[in-house]
Amino acid sequence: AREEKEEVEREKARAQEAAELQAQQLRRAREEKEEIEQRRRSEEEQRAAELQRVRSEKEQLESLAQQRTVASPAGGQTWQFKGNDGTWVSFSAEDNARLARALLTGESECTLSRGGLHYIEDLRDMVQTRADTGTQREIRCTFGLPQHWSMRDEDVLAKLRPRDAPAGHLDGAAPQLSGFRQLMRSLLHQRADGKQAGPAVAFETIGHRVSDPGKLSEFTALLRQSVFHFDSGFVGSSGCTCRKGRFKVCEAYHVENLFLFRRYQDFCRRMEEGHASHGVTPEEISPAVGKASADFGTGVGVGSLAGPSVNERLLFHGTSLETAREIAVEGFDSRLAKDSGYYGAGTYFASQTCKSAQYTWAQDNLGTMILARVALGDPFYASRVDRTLRRPPK
Repeated sequence: AREEKEEVEREKARAQEAAELQAQQLRRAREEKEEIEQRRRSEEEQRAAELQRVRSEKEQLESLAQQRTVASPAGGQTWQFKGNDGTWVSFSAEDNARLARALLTGESECTLSRGGLHYIEDLRDMVQTRADTGTQREIRCTFGLPQHWSMRDEDVLAKLRPRDAPAGHLDGAAPQLSGFRQLMRSLLHQRADGKQAGPAVAFETIGHRVSDPGKLSEFTALLRQSVFHFDSGFVGSSGCTCRKGRFKVCEAYHVENLFLFRRYQDFCRRMEEGHASHGVTPEEISPAVGKASADFGTGVGVGSLAGPSVNERLLFHGTSLETAREIAVEGFDSRLAKDSGYYGAGTYFASQTCKSAQYTWAQDNLGTMILARVALGDPFYASRVDRTLRRPPK
């Protein structure tokens, strides 16, 4: 009986142990389940936070893109009205596009609505009239022209207006060419007598000869002060004594090619937007261009078209006189590049005038050099010669 009783006690103890073990397993299972659930909630919170961050960045980029769109409207035109305090206020992007279309299709006026009010925009007298009160204020259209150009916004506006447009508007059909293309076609390829112009005549319409002796001396000083090399960490004029470095500017032309400038301005804007959308922050150009070139560039607006990511610089390009005239009219075209370049087919520029002078095709010590605004963007520093390149390296 005692043995049976002891066996029963042992059986009860084993059962209790089993129950406790099962309870422990259940507790462990619950704890593991709670841990998994907690980890899942944490991951969901992290994903939600990441999604919110992505959405926030997207909204910021969209907002930035919208701001840039408003600041740089299609067609290169910025329409503004004079506010009550005398400052100029830009129209919305939608109204800006409407005014641009009205101008290019020959309309003399158009009606805009803002805040429940209607305004009549007179594109001939450049006056805005509030429909219900008759209150008037000035309007204007700007094109972002360089300050040193002789061409003014009023000149461009007058040329963009169709000359044979009736008082109302044209037949309503949009022109086959954009306003700027129409303008440049008339400027570059038609003479006063209506005949087609050759390349030389086309250049004369946009190339303005510089007759001021002081300006010619200034250009001479710029070329001479830009003779330098980047040797052994040296920055500044190296005192280059090569024949190519002893410059004297005999003749100079200032080019005002509206179509090419607008194309370049749009390119800078798109480059800046591309950097922002892809999170690219280009580094500064190193070594820096010479001080003389940098100071001269600041004076003609280098760096004013876009932010620092564009890395705009004033650089030199040596070529022949005939090619320089063609470039002034048609622009640089890398498709015409020769295969002899050390770094592949492309358009080459230099910050050192003695380097560019090697390509001036000089005759009787007379050569031609172009001083150009160049958007370098995100730089790639070549470590070796590669004549096979056809696209920018990644």
